[in-house]
This record gives sequence, structure tokens and C-alpha cells, in this order.
Amino acid sequence: MGIAMADRSITAGAEAMTDDRLWDIEEFAKFVGIAVGSAYHLVSQQRVPVVKLSARCIRFRPSEIAEWVESKTQKENVDKKHIRQRRTLSSLHGCDRLSST
Repeated sequence: MGIAMADRSITAGAEAMTDDRLWDIEEFAKFVGIAVGSAYHLVSQQRVPVVKLSARCIRFRPSEIAEWVESKTQKENVDKKHIRQRRTLSSLHGCDRLSST
């Protein structure tokens, strides 16, 4: 995907959030950056807010999806978490392991 195409999709996503039009599953998946199958999986687990129009017809309110994405954003500094995980792994695989004798 070229830069111009990516800019258009970001702009389209921002414009869609300002109007009252509901998104279908493809638009939701594209905005979040996941496969459509993964989007269906999130819906089946009731992990994402939906507008249920009927038993088989769901839509997504762009403003609710933006809030949902924001709520899923990690607050912790990822670098600190990565360093902590590396220390834990090195202690498990390092020389400081107790030997069984």
C-alpha cells in the first residue's frame, strides 16, 4: 500500500467517525487493522461494542469503537515491560539455576 493510499484510508476513517453512519464488519476490521475473521471472533466473544439490528445483522458506531480502541491501549511503557521480561527469562536460563544433585 502506497503512502497516498494509506493517507486516504486514515482520512476516510476520521471522516467516517464524524458522521452518524454505522460501520459494517469490513469497515470495523479495516479501522482496527485486523482480519474480518478476527473481527467476527471479537463479536462472538462480546469483546467489542456492537449495534445489533437483528439476530444476524450487526453494525459498529465509530465513536464507540474509537473509545474501545483507546481503552485497549497499554498505559505501561512497553520498553520497561520488555526489559523486565528479558531479566526474568535470563534468570530462568542463566547460570544461577539450582542444580539438582
